[in-house]
Amino acid sequence: MIDILVNEHKNIKVILSSVEHISREIANGGEVDVELYRRIIDFIRNYADKYHHRKEEKYLFNEMAKDSNAEGPVQGMLLEHDMGRKYIKHLELALNDYEKGNKDAKVRIIAYGIAYKDLLADHIFKEDNVIYRFALRVIPEDVAKGLEKEFVNIENDEDNKAIREKYVSLVNELKDRFNISE
Repeated sequence: MIDILVNEHKNIKVILSSVEHISREIANGGEVDVELYRRIIDFIRNYADKYHHRKEEKYLFNEMAKDSNAEGPVQGMLLEHDMGRKYIKHLELALNDYEKGNKDAKVRIIAYGIAYKDLLADHIFKEDNVIYRFALRVIPEDVAKGLEKEFVNIENDEDNKAIREKYVSLVNELKDRFNISE
């Protein structure tokens, strides 16, 4: 169960690196590749949030929260998910302004892109190194096995396979474009 989430984090981290590369290009005088940024936002909303965060929020965190010691860490992770959504909303608004001719929106595009990248990079580090390990300690073994089966079912669903294929294709494209290694 945890392996699935950690592997998804690898794809998300490529997107985060790409956002940093794009932000650097813009800061050095480059134009905003609106179409690429919209594809990245689509990835974030549909792969990172709906596909990955759904597993955490609907399944893993709910089971963790049954242990009173996990309540604070779970609330912290949920808060960071919401902060990320807010940053992406504002990034999209900045892109809209840029498309309407407001070149000053570049500053907001960089700011919200980097804010999201920094938030999620720290968030992923905490999940991979603390939260998931904590989950394995507080979730009963039989429940963990049930979660594992649920995650495998999600992975094997045909619609979800198509989602993964679409977004892993973008991840691979960006790895090549920005010379990103995992």
